[in-house]
Amino acid sequence: MSLDLSIPVLVVDDYQTMIRILRNLLKQIGFKDVDDA
Repeated sequence: MSLDLSIPVLVVDDYQTMIRILRNLLKQIGFKDVDDA
């Protein structure tokens, strides 16, 4: 099974710190289109 790293990802959380952590992890994995709300 392969993972499509080009799909857009939306990170939603109450805490800005958690959003930042998740964004950084997703970028490290290789996701290119990461946005937050």
